Amino acid sequence: MDQQSEHAFVTKKLRKARARQRRVLARIEDWLVEQAMKGLPTDPPLPQSESMRVFIEERLRERVDAQLKEHAELLGEMADAYVARNLAWFLAGCKDSADGVFPSAELLDQSYAKRPVQQVDTAQGHFIWEAVALLVWADTLAGDHRDPRLAAPA
Repeated sequence: MDQQSEHAFVTKKLRKARARQRRVLARIEDWLVEQAMKGLPTDPPLPQSESMRVFIEERLRERVDAQLKEHAELLGEMADAYVARNLAWFLAGCKDSADGVFPSAELLDQSYAKRPVQQVDTAQGHFIWEAVALLVWADTLAGDHRDPRLAAPA
């Protein structure tokens, strides 16, 4: 684990916020993450002081938490559809490679694969783009996690 994560000011509350928000980010459609970070730095300059990194990270996560509460229903619907499509893809691959009777046939219900990609209006798009950027930057400040969908730092 990165030295930054072990800083004295990293509280249990902050560690919980990191875990909760990383789960949110992981369930946002890939194309939305890509669109949100287009033209924005995925590796912004970091403050020299480790304490200041923690304080800034906390502020970013607090802002995102407020936004997540306001848009919880939208994010829940988007996450459900995204996970459902990925589950259908995974189970179809398992079924294709199975030699015998495949367990849990009801899991292969094609309704999973047919969940639509969530349509996002302009206001929702701005919220999602800002939330994604703030989460990416908060993780950069934390120094212990990077969303795998982001390009490696140069």
